[in-house]
Amino acid sequence: MVHGTRDRIVPISYSRRARQVYRQCQYVEIQGGRHMFLGERDRKAMEAVEKFMTDDRREESRE
Repeated sequence: MVHGTRDRIVPISYSRRARQVYRQCQYVEIQGGRHMFLGERDRKAMEAVEKFMTDDRREESRE
């Protein structure tokens, strides 16, 4: 889960609560990020997603 700290559409408290409920969830907060990531924040969000996808595929190949 990736959430910007300045998201005005979905309160960040929702994602923080979800992280507590779904403990195996990977959670990344993008400082200053809004609901749609643009520029530098977009790059950071995409890096987080890419890392998750890459790590997940490594886990699958071990099984």
